Formats: sequence, structure tokens, C-alpha cells
Amino acid sequence: MRASGIGICLLWGCVAMGVIAAPASARTKVAVFNFQMQSETPEWIWLEKGLADRITTDFARSKRLTVIA
Repeated sequence: MRASGIGICLLWGCVAMGVIAAPASARTKVAVFNFQMQSETPEWIWLEKGLADRITTDFARSKRLTVIA
């Protein structure tokens, strides 16, 4: 697994632990930041914002999470 894949897995794991640990009536607040590309490949630069947008969209669909702008 590449470093970016590990980072995404860690992010999802941290959020999952926060959701599981939160009381049923509470909504967990989540802020998603843009990623910083470590690669010099210009074709992949869109991932900096694209990954954050994708994760934000997934979180926004959850009834137990509040995405903070």
C-alpha cells in the first residue's frame, strides 16, 4: 500500500473511532483539509483538492457527522 493509501486509511480509522465513541444523540464535528502532493507528477495535482472534496462529500452524507467548513 502506498503512503497516500495508508494516510487515507488512517484518516477513515480516526473518524470511525470518533463516530463509534460518540453518544448516539451527539454529532461528531469533522474538518477536512486539502492534501499536499509529494509527487512531482503534474497529472496528479488535482488530487490535492479532489481527495478532500470526495471525503467531505462522503462525510456530509452521514447523519452522525457534521462537516465544518
